[in-house]
Amino acid sequence: MGCQTEPALLLRIRDTPHQLSLARGQRVANVRGAFAVDPTRRAELKGRTITLIDDVMTTRATAAELTRVLLDAGAIAVHVWVVARTPSPGH
Repeated sequence: MGCQTEPALLLRIRDTPHQLSLARGQRVANVRGAFAVDPTRRAELKGRTITLIDDVMTTRATAAELTRVLLDAGAIAVHVWVVARTPSPGH
């Protein structure tokens, strides 16, 4: 059992401004509807567990949106692996 990478499975369908200066709520709104699963590959997700790898997680907005998109497309579970996590404000 190996790890298969599929960088073209998820598509950015709407350009979004950089998240850097946005508050958490603004980040959630910013990425809502910005991603989709490649329509020709949706069937591949049925009943699968998917792992997302994120380089840096700040507010979880992008990871949450990508998770929603994958689950809506038929994945049964999504695991998010993060290389680095920014500290919460005030910590």
